[in-house]
Amino acid sequence: MVKTAIIKIIAVLTICFFDFLRGLNNFEPPIQPSQEPGNKNSHNDGKN
Repeated sequence: MVKTAIIKIIAVLTICFFDFLRGLNNFEPPIQPSQEPGNKNSHNDGKN
């Protein structure tokens, strides 16, 4: 019974972890273009 409980906990944690990664991937596209030095639309263009 302990093994099944641990497996359930690991399954829930992995599902939450992948949902968390999916949330991070949704926020990446707007952030990455401003970090690219070749992007002219960046507000940091003068610093680069």
